[in-house]
Amino acid sequence: MKDINMNYKISVFGDFEAVSVSPQTMMVLTNAFQEYDLIPNSFLEKISTAQLPIVRPRLDTVNNEWNIMVYGKRIDIQQRIVNEEGVITEVVGSFKEKALNMLQKMLDIFNFSFLRISFNTTSEKQDFNPHVYSKFIIPTSYYLENEPVEWTISSTARVVWKLAGTSTDVNVVSELSRKIDALKIQIDINTQPGNVNQQLDINVIDSFLKQALETRELLLNDLNTDDKQN
Repeated sequence: MKDINMNYKISVFGDFEAVSVSPQTMMVLTNAFQEYDLIPNSFLEKISTAQLPIVRPRLDTVNNEWNIMVYGKRIDIQQRIVNEEGVITEVVGSFKEKALNMLQKMLDIFNFSFLRISFNTTSEKQDFNPHVYSKFIIPTSYYLENEPVEWTISSTARVVWKLAGTSTDVNVVSELSRKIDALKIQIDINTQPGNVNQQLDINVIDSFLKQALETRELLLNDLNTDDKQN
C-alpha cells in the first residue's frame, strides 16, 4: 500500500492559559525556534458558544509542514507530509527527535508542567486490498454478498506502561476507515485523564513516545500482513 499523506502529532496537557500573544512572548518564541524556521503567529481558540474566542500563539513553517499550537489546556506539535506521488520516506524517528526538542524549548521558556500525553498519527493509503474489510470484521450475509465500499472500524485497548519507572494506564485507539479510493488509518495513544498529581517531565515523554512508536509499528504491521495474505 502506498502512503499519500501522513500526519504525526504529539499533544501535552496542562495549564497554559498564561501564554499570551504579547510582543515579548512572540519575540522569545521567534528566537527559540528559528533553527526550525518556525514563524510565530496567532489563532482563535473557541472555548464555548457562550464565550468569545481567545487569541492564542502558534508557530508555523512557511510550507505548513510543522505547526505548534498553544491552547489554554493543551499544546500540539504536528508534522504533516503530503506526497501526490504516493511515496513517503518514513520520518517517525526524526519527528520524535524534533518534537522532544521543541517541547524542551517550551519547558525552558515557560516552566510548564505536563499532566497528560497523547500521540496521534494518521495515514492515507492507496493501492490497498479492496477486501481488507473482511479481515477485520465478520460481515452479515447481506454485506458478505455486497461488500461495503465505505466503512469504519474502531478499536480501543487499555494497557499499562512503565514510564520512567512509574506504571501508567494508557489507551491505544485505532480507527480504520475506507472512503471509496483511499484507506485511512488513525492511531491515538494517550495516557488516561484524571492525572492531577504526577507531573510528566521530558524523560517520561521520551519513554512514552518510544513505546507509542513501537505500538504503532505493530498495528501497521498487522494491517500490512493481513493485506498481503488476502
